Amino acid sequence: MAGQTVCPRCGAQDSFIKGFLPETCVCRVCQSQLDWREIPGCGPDCKTLKGEAPSGEASTESPED
Repeated sequence: MAGQTVCPRCGAQDSFIKGFLPETCVCRVCQSQLDWREIPGCGPDCKTLKGEAPSGEASTESPED
């Protein structure tokens, strides 16, 4: 399930918004206020981390026989 954040408290997917306090995110479903580092796959902006290659770019690895 790459590209999604999941609330560790209620299991809601992609439900975070920036919290009032610095470095916090709030789940819109259960209202849990968490540090962004406590949320797997989450970045400091409370959105999913972009770990994928930009679209339009193919892998640079070539098979070696």
